[in-house]
Amino acid sequence: MSKVRHFAKKSSLNYEQLRTFVYSKETLDVQNKITQELRKWGVSCSQSLDNKQIEKYRKRSVINFLNSFNIVQSYKDMSSDEDVTVMLICLLALFDPSASILIAVSSIAFRKVIKFMGTRKHLHYCDAAFSGEIIGAFCLTEIGHGSNIKLLQTTATYDNINDEFVINTPTFEAAKCWSENLGILATHIILYARLITPDGEEHGLHGFIVSIRNAKTLLPHPGITISNIGEKLALNGSDHGFLVFNNYRIPHEGLLNKFADVTKEGVYSMHKDEHQQLFTSFAILVTQRISLISIYSGYSLPITLSLRYAAKSLGNQSYQYRLIPYVAMGYVGIMFAKKLREMEGRYIDYQNDSENVKSFLFGIEMLMVTSASKWLYTTLSRHYSSDCFEASQKHAYLQSTY
Repeated sequence: MSKVRHFAKKSSLNYEQLRTFVYSKETLDVQNKITQELRKWGVSCSQSLDNKQIEKYRKRSVINFLNSFNIVQSYKDMSSDEDVTVMLICLLALFDPSASILIAVSSIAFRKVIKFMGTRKHLHYCDAAFSGEIIGAFCLTEIGHGSNIKLLQTTATYDNINDEFVINTPTFEAAKCWSENLGILATHIILYARLITPDGEEHGLHGFIVSIRNAKTLLPHPGITISNIGEKLALNGSDHGFLVFNNYRIPHEGLLNKFADVTKEGVYSMHKDEHQQLFTSFAILVTQRISLISIYSGYSLPITLSLRYAAKSLGNQSYQYRLIPYVAMGYVGIMFAKKLREMEGRYIDYQNDSENVKSFLFGIEMLMVTSASKWLYTTLSRHYSSDCFEASQKHAYLQSTY
């Protein structure tokens, strides 16, 4: 690394000032402390396709995921709990992407949906997920619906005699699948299902919070069939699973009822009209995309390794010119994600004023921007990772190089 430091000293750019400008001194302090904690964990094992290695990798990722809760709790007083979690996810992704996905789903996606769609009686789930007392998953995707949400089939029928919802998977195509944390870890899920009242009328998709496993034994409750989906080409430490319900009952309170509810007698009511319900649906997608953009925009490992290899081994300006635009892309992405998170606060405030046309138009704009940005940054991350890999003839990724 001496040659890297040599080039750094020759630069007219004050690196520390740039970092402070991009992140702020307070954020850097938290990042440095988190990084020191992560270094104690060591490097996660490789994603070999050998079954024994995959199992070893999966166990290591789960351990890293569980240890992450201690880090978030330790530094939550130095910044907001969500900011600390996002920092941890971005840093953890540098050496164990699977573990970073596990915590992103449970500590960000799961909690955000509850905050948007739930009421005060549901907020204790957010605290439990933040502390690691429960582990959350987000179950929207089904095997047969493709990208058409209207084809989702899982049902939640209200039983007014027992004051419960009865959840069913009517066909194999209706099985929930590809949900992170679902296969072996999740104790609770956010479930999207078609709400049916006792009169047989269907009221469209609604969100429910559902306990699927015993929090101590992680054994599934009766009426639930659940499993990990098996070996993947990558990210085998992440816990993707599938889920089938058979007359599984949940209490009335399981309905996330901020915008619609069912009385104990079985009468359905909407607190907002269909126009406003659509606005609320946007909110969930928007906030989750902002979290994803924050993660991908800060994923700097490929360019860091390649630039260090360039400084140490090549001194080739054309090689560096090929890579510098990716450095710029990374910094722009970090600042763009930061701005999106600031706008997210304004967007959340608008949820209480969705009758206002200006509020609705801002919601549409946020949906469009985050949709395009999610595609842009995931695609660019894949592209620049591949380009960095090829530019160094793969040598930058050898441990022996350093």
